[in-house]
Parts: sequence; structure tokens; C-alpha cells
Amino acid sequence: MADGPWLRPCQRKRDTIALHISPVPVTAASDSTLPLFRLRLAYIPLARPIMVPSLLLGIAIPFAVGQRTGTMVKEANPNLLWSNCTAANSCQTVNSSLVLDANLRWIHEADGWRNCFTDAVWDPKLCPNDVSCTANCVMEGVDNYSTAYGIRTKNDSVSLQLVTRIEFSKNVGSRVFLLDETKTKYQTFVLQGNEFAFDVDLATVECGINSAMYFLSMDADGGVERFKPLNQAGAGYGTGYCDAQCPMDGKFIGGKVGF
Repeated sequence: MADGPWLRPCQRKRDTIALHISPVPVTAASDSTLPLFRLRLAYIPLARPIMVPSLLLGIAIPFAVGQRTGTMVKEANPNLLWSNCTAANSCQTVNSSLVLDANLRWIHEADGWRNCFTDAVWDPKLCPNDVSCTANCVMEGVDNYSTAYGIRTKNDSVSLQLVTRIEFSKNVGSRVFLLDETKTKYQTFVLQGNEFAFDVDLATVECGINSAMYFLSMDADGGVERFKPLNQAGAGYGTGYCDAQCPMDGKFIGGKVGF
């Protein structure tokens, strides 16, 4: 069982959970594969959760090009079990899944294989400006989290590795979010008056590696409703990440390419 500043017990809002591994910027990461989490989650309401009602309204909106998903790779979210408990020995297993942060996905031209983003640089032909880039590029799904990003789940545990070698290249770092059972929204939690418990194994994480599990406030749908019609990908593709660090490397912000 663990407690930390991310629990913010004074807040009544619903938060999303994220798992993250990356090299600390000032330290060179080794080229080894580093398992991170052997994770078992238990969400134990100690008081009646505060339900946040929502109202969805349909309205006709003129077509606009925004953050879109490709059709070359079908998204295959790895399953993850966790327990929702109403008392110490009264728990219900929840069949959930994980989704990769949109910022780590392959972005390519809409009608071909050409990369829109390579070595931290946008393609000047496809992306001369943010409007053209948003229109020309799509974000792909991930069909094998294990071989592409080193993200593995088994029953109620998940492990992440820092460096994953793929053909002609390698992926470094990962961040995943917990989805709800519909796989279209993030799993949110009311933290006030509740307990969140987990087991974690950091035994093989080397010095200089940022490995973390934390809560943060995000739109449950990944920003689809707030940024429609621009954000057409949503939580199912890991969109909408936001934290206090104000990252400057976000490929898409509010459904548009962020130069």
C-alpha cells in the first residue's frame, strides 16, 4: 500500500491515473530493458463517492480537419485487471485496459507511409504550418504494445521497459493511461474519502531513470467534447495529457498540431 502527494485528499474532482517511465533529462539512460511495474490496484471507497453527472448534447457542426486516426494499424489495448472494493473483503474485479499516450505514437501522412515527425522535427513538406500539418497527418494505433513499446500486462500486473528495439530503430520511454471498460474514456477516480492501494517493484530500475505512477486531471474522453470537431481521436488513442510541467513537446494540443 502506498500513499503520496498525488492523492490530493482535499479535492473532490475525478482524476485519471498515468504510468510513466523515461530517462531523467540530465542523465544519459542506459540501453538496457528496464521492467518497471508489477502493479496490483485496489480502489477502496471509504465514503460514498461523489458522482459527477454529465450531459451530452448533439449538434450539427461543419466539417473541420483535426487530430485524426489512421487505418493502417488497429489499436489493440492490453488488458489490465484491478479491484474496486467497498469494504476490506468485498472487492469486485474490473476488466480494464491501458492506452499509450498520443504523443508517443506514429504520425504519418494520411494517404501514405511517410513520417510527419522524425527525430523531433516536423516534415517541412507535409507540415509547413500547423493547419496544413493537421490536415495532412494522422495518428496510428498500436497493435502490439509489447514488441513496439515494451509494455506488458498479465492479469492485474503491468511492466514497462525503458528501451524497446524495433526494426531499424528503437523506442525510448513510455506513458500509459488506465481506460474504463468501454475503452473510449479514461478510468477516473474520486480520491476524497477513498483509499488507493498498489504494489510496485522498482528493484531493476537503474539510477537516473524517472519511473512514476501518478494521478492528474484530464478530460475523461481525452478532449473530444471540449475540442470538437478538431480532436477526433480521444481517450482511445491517449489524447489530452496535461500536467503542471507544461510540456513543450506536445505533438497535438486541443486537436491541432502544436509547433
